[in-house]
Amino acid sequence: MKAYSMDLRKRVIDKVKEQNIPLNEIAKMFNIGERTIYRWQKKLATTGNLQAVVNYQKGHSHKIIDLKKIEEFVQSNPNLNLKELAQKWGNVGPSTINRALHKINFSFNASSILNKLFN
Repeated sequence: MKAYSMDLRKRVIDKVKEQNIPLNEIAKMFNIGERTIYRWQKKLATTGNLQAVVNYQKGHSHKIIDLKKIEEFVQSNPNLNLKELAQKWGNVGPSTINRALHKINFSFNASSILNKLFN
């Protein structure tokens, strides 16, 4: 979703300050959510500006790009579960390891699990 313009943000906050109109009516006037006005008021009070946040992280926070390297890493650590693999790899969570393994169609098959249990 695209951020609201700075002009709109200023007009809304000015309207809130200048007139004694309920926020729900101001929200209807400008076709925005009432919660948005509360967030803008809080932002103005805490930061002193209404600037929209830019360049923030979108989507998954970490990716494993070198799929060959992760495959070798997992094969060289056959006794570790996803959580332990993630800790040893560093700076990723178990779900990130899992996504990378799915990309390379790697699976922890039953025979490898049985080998871990009985060997």
